[in-house]
Amino acid sequence: MTTTPNHSNGQQIHTKSSQQEIGRSKRYNQSTSDLTSLKKADVSQRIVLLYDHKQDLSELHFFNKKATKFMKRILVDMSLTSLHHGHIRLLQKASLLGHVVVALCSDDEILKAKGFLPVLSFGHRKEIALAIRYVEEVIECKWLIDEAYLNFHNIDLLVHGDDNVNPVPPERLVLFPRTGGISSTVLSNRGDS
Repeated sequence: MTTTPNHSNGQQIHTKSSQQEIGRSKRYNQSTSDLTSLKKADVSQRIVLLYDHKQDLSELHFFNKKATKFMKRILVDMSLTSLHHGHIRLLQKASLLGHVVVALCSDDEILKAKGFLPVLSFGHRKEIALAIRYVEEVIECKWLIDEAYLNFHNIDLLVHGDDNVNPVPPERLVLFPRTGGISSTVLSNRGDS
């Protein structure tokens, strides 16, 4: 909080920026005061709603301090046959929920699902994923993630684009809209022309 002393009577004077901080603190306290009564799915839904309505992500990080006691391990599954800004944006959103674990498809799974071997090996794609500041951990996965996989790796939530086909219960799933106009398929088709 920014305050300046009033030299004539020794009282503190709150500046406009400190009033904004007080307002933010009140909103934070109000939005988190009932977290103890919320279920995991309710908290994740509230965070998604906050994300959808906020331009400033700092308030979400502020909110996240309370929410992480509910959701520590957040899974984002990907193949990373190419890396684009849609991936980064999804990982950034996931990082607002807690510790981001990337489930990275094996080379064989990509061959089975997409019909080609990735240009970069699993080890190289893992190295790239770990270099992204939002990613804490990378684990190998099959093409589809199920609840048994989440349980085995102690994952609280799967974060995915709204094109999700993973058979995961809705209470353990947070969906975000895909970034428009970009996908790994679009990028690979650009290279063919």
